[in-house]
Amino acid sequence: MHIDAISAPSTAKTRARRAEADCGSAAPVVAVGAFRPCHDEATDPTFGLRCLTPTDAHHMKDLLERLSPHSRYLRYLRLVRSFSAAEIARFVAVGPGHLAVGAFEGDVLVGAAQYFRSSKHPDGAEIAVEVADSHQRRGVGAQLVHELSVLAAGDGITHF
Repeated sequence: MHIDAISAPSTAKTRARRAEADCGSAAPVVAVGAFRPCHDEATDPTFGLRCLTPTDAHHMKDLLERLSPHSRYLRYLRLVRSFSAAEIARFVAVGPGHLAVGAFEGDVLVGAAQYFRSSKHPDGAEIAVEVADSHQRRGVGAQLVHELSVLAAGDGITHF
């Protein structure tokens, strides 16, 4: 997938400032369920988007446990019965080359998307998306991927 949101190359310093301003670790801690948009574009009024942080690990754990066996298989390409604390922490970690965005309905995480920068191709990243079965086919995943692509472009990523 090519990210079309890129208008001009930016320096590493500019990308770092933008990532920090948008969702970086220096961002203030947000109360559980509080809406903190990752940027100013309008979003679906039925759910709020915000960047995930390590404090959202319990939300991520709950989302992953609510996925049906079929959804888990489609996401991980294998049968997954449970998730370790380390796996959950990896999904909500904030750092260079990794960012996570969540869709919340009230204080319930209904979807999440992450990008992980490629070590072989620094301008590329792999993405992962999880959407609760009850919210599939409602545009949650598409909105998450769109939001992620905007933020990834600001981090110098040109393709997923």
